[in-house]
This record gives sequence, structure tokens and C-alpha cells, in this order.
Amino acid sequence: MNPLITKEIRLLLPGYITALLLAVFSAWLSSWEASVEDIPIAMILAPLLVGTLLLALSSFGREFGMSTFSLLMSQPLTRSRIWWTKVTVLALAMATIFGACILSSIFWQHTHLDEIGGALNLAIAFLVILSSALWTTLFFRQIIAALWFALLIPMAIWTAMSWFGASTITTIITFLSYSMVSLWWAWYQFHRTQEVAWTGGNMALPEWKAANTASEPVGRSYHPIGALFLKELKLHQVALMGMAGLFILHLGAIAVRKVAHNASDYSLLKGTLESFPAFWILVPLLTASLTVADERRLGTMEGNLCLPVSTRVQFSIKLFFALVLGGLLSALLLWIAEAIGVLVGAGGWFGGISLSFHGSGLGSICILFVAVALISFYASTLTRNLIQAVAAAAITILVLGSIFRFAAALPYPLGLRLWDDLLLILIATPTLIIVLIWLAHTNFQHLAEARRLWSRNLCTLFLSMLGIATVTTALYHRAWEYLGPLERAHGPALLSISQPPILDTAFYGTSVLLPDGRLWRDHIVYDPGRPLFMIKDTPWFGLGGQWLGSKGDRFLNGSNWMAQASRYWVSAAIQSNGTLWVSERRSPAAEWKTNYHPSPLPPADLVRFGDDTNWKDVVHGPGHEDMVLLKTDGTLWRWGNNGSTKKGLIEVTPHQLDSDSDWTHILSAGSDLFAWKKSGEAWKITNVRPNTPEPLLDHELVAVRWKVFDNMEWRSLANYQFLQFAVRNDGTLWGYTTIGKTGRKRNSITLISQPKLVKIGEVSDWVSVATSYEMMVALKSDGSLWKWDLHTSLLDLDNPHILELPARLGSHHDWVALAASHSSIVTLAADGTLWDWWNTGSSPSLFAPSRKPTRMANIFDQ
Repeated sequence: MNPLITKEIRLLLPGYITALLLAVFSAWLSSWEASVEDIPIAMILAPLLVGTLLLALSSFGREFGMSTFSLLMSQPLTRSRIWWTKVTVLALAMATIFGACILSSIFWQHTHLDEIGGALNLAIAFLVILSSALWTTLFFRQIIAALWFALLIPMAIWTAMSWFGASTITTIITFLSYSMVSLWWAWYQFHRTQEVAWTGGNMALPEWKAANTASEPVGRSYHPIGALFLKELKLHQVALMGMAGLFILHLGAIAVRKVAHNASDYSLLKGTLESFPAFWILVPLLTASLTVADERRLGTMEGNLCLPVSTRVQFSIKLFFALVLGGLLSALLLWIAEAIGVLVGAGGWFGGISLSFHGSGLGSICILFVAVALISFYASTLTRNLIQAVAAAAITILVLGSIFRFAAALPYPLGLRLWDDLLLILIATPTLIIVLIWLAHTNFQHLAEARRLWSRNLCTLFLSMLGIATVTTALYHRAWEYLGPLERAHGPALLSISQPPILDTAFYGTSVLLPDGRLWRDHIVYDPGRPLFMIKDTPWFGLGGQWLGSKGDRFLNGSNWMAQASRYWVSAAIQSNGTLWVSERRSPAAEWKTNYHPSPLPPADLVRFGDDTNWKDVVHGPGHEDMVLLKTDGTLWRWGNNGSTKKGLIEVTPHQLDSDSDWTHILSAGSDLFAWKKSGEAWKITNVRPNTPEPLLDHELVAVRWKVFDNMEWRSLANYQFLQFAVRNDGTLWGYTTIGKTGRKRNSITLISQPKLVKIGEVSDWVSVATSYEMMVALKSDGSLWKWDLHTSLLDLDNPHILELPARLGSHHDWVALAASHSSIVTLAADGTLWDWWNTGSSPSLFAPSRKPTRMANIFDQ
């Protein structure tokens, strides 16, 4: 290969890799969002365009940065050949970036760039970047100045065109004209370039303090800290000027938003104006990247390390400037500009963060910008020039962002939840901050990057991520619980699984119907204790949490109860003589002393309802406070509806659901209700849905033939979302799903009207089953508990994961009943104690559900 072409490829390689990764990752990361259409296109393209700009600046910028431009000009080659070689290689590299971006967008089904219009706009943007980078680099011969002008001038043109309400064609012609003029100007400069840079000198702020005159006495002033601060301020002068220019352009964009000249007719223009705040993310990236790398490029690092000031002090000053100027100052300017926009009714879009003068969003963007500045500062300590530093920072941000994004989604595709997202953030954030600062300080003391230095950094970061994953997983799964016994000892047995009681839980209301006909009822609520911290007024990880019940004997009078059901704040029960009883009023579970500290209230007394003596069974219905009842004459009745009354069911009269009188038994499972007829036909009773062809039982309920349950008798039913589980009278466990896949795309599912019943395992000694958030627990005839983990990713029971043997829950063999609560499984031991197996996935918590159950109450305590 031609040596000149080889040199150009090596020169562009760091910027090319960065731009290529940004082209692929921008579409990939945005495809994880719930709705890509809601994200402005400029917000998605901003990282890609910045990476492409770095690539374009590398062609001549790295020549100036490494002081090889004069050597290039002295080669025995014509300037035309050098020019066309450099431009051709750069254009081909940018073309491959463009192709990768389009292909990635098509693959991830992006709605912005998979059309001709979007691709044409992106091609014009690439051409503008190419031309701007070439002329600014050759004109200023300072990469930081060239970068800011190559970025701000096209944005200024864009803002001006928007202000004057230019049409789409006019805007395109303007940018094409700018590109042609810029390419000609770059070609003209290159062919007439000299060995020195432009006569204007370095880009810097003017000196406000005049130099001392010769007549004034000169004294020695020893202020090393102040001198270092002044040196850093001079180093960041161009960055400060760029921030000022970007702030002025931002105010102009806000003015254009307010005027809104034809913005609604041009989606790309409107999206760019609304997502203008996204360009501010470049400020901490650029400002912090030049902090150390530019010192190495200028050859001043050696002298700095020889100063009579410790490297720790010098490092701290540089870190201070990187975080304050790059992180806090840029975030403050963005917040001020957008708050002004909100004030005048022309607010923008910045990742869903609300920005206003009330302080909303300021903390979020400060954290984000400081994080970007810290990573960019770390990258600066590894490299020798700005382009290398920005490339290293961009790749580090992409890798860390992808790792955290993958870690957040990892628990579900693998069928195993490894950690909680908040716990991962709480452990990873301080760990990475300490590691990055320590590595940056170590790198700062080295004069040049070397393979050994990079290897040490990569190994340290890898070990840090591995340590974060290990510690987070161990903490989330409560590794400390293995140090002691998992369960407390149970008392002597007073109940038997051969004649199991019936346990029912409903919104803190708990009832136990014993085999001898006694009925125990109470409200048991959980007091989380004192929280360690609050997030958005929600307590996390409380200390001293416990279950609280009302005082006294909670057994009802009599021992002739045969059926009972609870629904929120009302209960209904049937005695053996066929009489119907109901709560005399709606009774809440507790009084809340504060938002999270309850004082339990006893359930309302049951009073007899009506004079009928032929009631047979009662279960809660699909509504909020309704019951479905069965009479001995085979008729089906409904009591209440989806609404509620002031006092509850006592104010409502039951009504017959249909005219048939051949119903034999009913069972409920969560929101599902099943009924059987004498012929063995099974029917599912559910809420009315639009265009329902099945016969209506009343204005809210419909009966659907459920052939999968025909001629079958079940001990227990349970459901979790679209999964249904059941235990037959022969002790076998079965299940089915009401949702199936319809294609390869995500969320391509359909409802199954007649599901397929699948047997789970070969065991035939199951007694009952219950489900809660992402878990199913079944009780065996030997009194042991077994648990399955359920996830919404399991769309069918043919998945091998659901057919695997369950995990043992606890170590006792004296369990006699279980029931599902709103976020846990409640079990009853033979000694009469109620225990809660809490699943924290449905409520704020940092850790996985404990393997240790929590004692709730003992039904035999007085």
C-alpha cells in the first residue's frame, strides 16, 4: 500500500474507531427506549456528529498536534497529491461511517434515518462537517479553536435560517453553498500555506492587566497556587470563549422557538431547535479532555512536574478546573438558558429533564455533566492531544453506559435477577469515582502514555467492574443470611395438613377458616420501621420493620362457618345453615399515623344479611368489592359491582347472574373466576371487554367457555398476569398461558382464546398453589414449600425454565395452608402462626426477597 495512504489511515484511526462506535451505538442505545419516535432526531444524532467532527479534524489537526505538518510539506510530493490523498481517505472513512449509521438504523428499525429524507439530511450534515473541519484546522492550527468554530459556525447559520423562516430547499442550498466555499477556502489555504501559523497568534482572552513598566521596581512574588490557577485559566480560555458562543446561540435558538417560523413544517428543524440543549454535553467532554492532554502536546508537563509544588496539588487544581468549568459552569449556563426558554414559553428537550428557574432539573444536569467531565479528565491523563482524549472519553462513556444498560436488563433475559438497579448504582458510583480519580492521579505522574500504562488501566477498570458485580450480587441476595439459621423454630402442632384450613388474604385482611368451622379474622399491616433514607418521599430499607395486628381474640362467635371471602374492606361468609353474613360497614385496615407508620384497626363485625338459608359458597369476584355466590338450587348470584358504596355490600342486594340453575361449584384465582355446571362444562367469568361475543351475565360480567377445565376438579387455583396454575384433586400441578408469540419482533404477542393445559413435573402430592409478584409457591402433602421464579419474559409454559424443579422454600415440614397477598405469599404453620414470604420486587427495596419469613401473628394468641 502507498506509504502516504498508510500514514493517513493510521492518522485517522483513533477518530474513525470512535465515530464508528458512535454510529452503531447511537441507534442501538436509542432502540432500548420505550418509544423512539418521542426522541428528537438531533438528540440521537448529536453523539454521531461529534464523533464524525473529531474524525474530520484528525486529518490536519493531528499533523499540527504532533508537529509533523512541516515535515509533510517538505516531502518530495506535489501539494495537490497530498491534498487529494488526505481528502479522499477522509471522505471514504466518513462514507463508511455514514453507511454504518444507516444500516444500524435499519436494523434497529429506527424511524428517523431509515427513509430517504433522513439519509439525505445526514449526508448534508456530513458534508458540512467535512468542509468546516478542513478550513478551521488549516486556519487556526489549534485543534480546540478549530473544533469550536467548526461546531458553532454551522449552528449559527442554522439558527439564522430558522429565524428568517427559510424553507427546506433554501436551507439545503445554503448549507451546500457553505460547504463548497469552505472546501475551496481549505484548498486555497493548503496550497499557499507557509511554515508558520496564522498571524493572529493563539486564540486567547485579552490581558486586562497591563504589564509593568520599566520604571517600576520588580519584586519577587512567590504565589505558586495562584500561578497554577492562572495557568489553568489560560489553558481553558478557548473553551470559555466557546461556552460563551454556545450560550449566545442557545439564546438565539430559544428566540427562534418562540417565533416558530415554519418550524412545524420541517421536522428536522423543529427537532434540532427543541433538542439544542443536547449540544451542551460537548462542553464537559471538550473542556475536561484538554486539561492534561494539551499540556503533554505543548511539552509543558515535564516542567510542571519539576515545580516546587507537589504533584498532588497540581493534580487537584486540574481536577478542580475540569469539574467546575466543564461540569458545573456548563450545567449552570444550560439551566439558565433553558429556564429563560421555559419562562417565555419556548422550552426545549433534554432527555426528559425539566429545566426551570424553580430549580427543577439543575441537580440532574449537574450530576450528568460532572460525570462526563470526570471521565473526560481521566481520558485526558492517558493521552497526548485533544482528539485522542475526546476519543478515549467517548469510548469510555459508551462502554460504561452500555455495561450499565445491559446490567439493568440482564436479570430478565437470563431468567435470574442478579441485582437491583438502585443498589448497583449506589455501589458502582462511589467505586468508579474513586477508581477513576486514583488512576488519573497515577497517569498524571507519567510523562507519556505507554502500553504498560494502558494495560494497567484496563486491568484495574475490569477488576473494578468485576468487584462491583460480585459485591452487588452478594448484597442483593443477602449473603449474610447464610451465617445464621434461616427460620425460627415453630411451636407444637395444633393443625394438620390432612384436614387443611382455608387461608384467605385480601388487602391486609387475613382470615383462616378451620376444619372445625371456626373463623378467625384480623387486619394485619406492615410497619416498615425507620427508613435509612427517602427517595421522592418513599422510604427505602427500613430498620425495625414488623407486622402489626389488632388486639384481642379475633375468632368469630360460633363454629359453624363453611365459606368466607374478603375483598378490600368488606367480607362475606356463609354458615352451615345456609345463612349469609356480611361486614356491617366498610372497614379500613389501619389508621396511618404518618405516611408509612400504620395503626391496625379490627375488621368490622359480620351481621346476617337477608332471610335466605340456601346459600352454598362465596368467592370474591372480578371487581373491586363484589362477591359471586352459589346457592344450593344451582343458581349463580353476584353481590356488588366494580364500584363501591359508602358502607359496603350491606347496602347492596345480590342479583342472579343468569337463568341457569345447574351450576355446581365455583373457584376464584386473583381476578379470574371459574364456574362448573352439572354437565362438567367449565366457564370463565370475567369483566366485559369491547366486542365480546360471549353471553353477558350482567352489564359488567361475561361468561366465556373454558374447555381446558371441562370435567376437571381442582383443589387450588392461582394466576399471575397471563399465567394460570392449578392443583388437581389427584395432587398434580398444571398450568397454561393466555398469551402467545406471533412473530420474531419484540412485543409481538396475541391472546389465546383456548389455551393448552401443560403438566408441570411428575409429582402428584401437591396440596395448594399461590402466586405473587414474579413467584409461585406450592405446598406439598408433607408440609414443605416449593418456589418457582416467574418472569414476564416467559410467554409460554413450554419454556424449559418453567418446567425445571422448583427451589425449596424454608426448611420446615409443618405448613398447612398458603395464600397470595398483594406482594408476598402468606403461609400458615401447624402451630397457628402466620408467616409472610415477602417479594420486594413490587415495592421499594434494595435487596432480593429474604429467605427468612417474617412472623405476622398467631391465630391462637388471645
